[in-house]
Amino acid sequence: MTDAELDAFLAGFVSDVRGLLGGTFVGAYVQGSFALGAGDRNSDCDVVVATTTRPTGPIESGLRLLHAGIPDRPGFWSTHLEASYADVDTLRAEARAALPNLLAETRTWAPFDVAWTQRYLVSTYCRLLYTLRTARVASKRGALDWAHDTLDPVWRPLLTQVRDDRALGWEPDAPPRPGSLDATYDFAAYAESFAR
Repeated sequence: MTDAELDAFLAGFVSDVRGLLGGTFVGAYVQGSFALGAGDRNSDCDVVVATTTRPTGPIESGLRLLHAGIPDRPGFWSTHLEASYADVDTLRAEARAALPNLLAETRTWAPFDVAWTQRYLVSTYCRLLYTLRTARVASKRGALDWAHDTLDPVWRPLLTQVRDDRALGWEPDAPPRPGSLDATYDFAAYAESFAR
């Protein structure tokens, strides 16, 4: 497997999907491990296709035929693709619904005394806000860049810290930077206000 092999497979898939969806096609976005740069042969490639309206009728039938034939295509990735479709209103509604629950849900599985969790929260809030505002999906880095350039400048120090520290990865003994967790709670309240 090479990156070029996956890129070529995805280019063909997106071209076929775009041809079927026509003007209702908004974009196709890699999610999951490949979006995080951690995908390998043990990972499926997860793709979400955004549309202006939910595919129905002949378009839905065409997509079903397309997907039925993908496993017969040559190459490794023909049996390692997971694709889903969401109209932009659904994407926005899901982002809006997720905003007020993110802190509580994250507490159920991630320790808040670890720096990684603080960075995860800020990045995820940025991704949700990006989807809510644009009806598109962004990588964590892309969402952080967008938030840095778009949101109230008061958040730029926090967003810069998270963006600069992303390369640190998971370190179970590394606490959040002094003051960064409190700033994250303030940012959470700001982000959640967009859900109302």
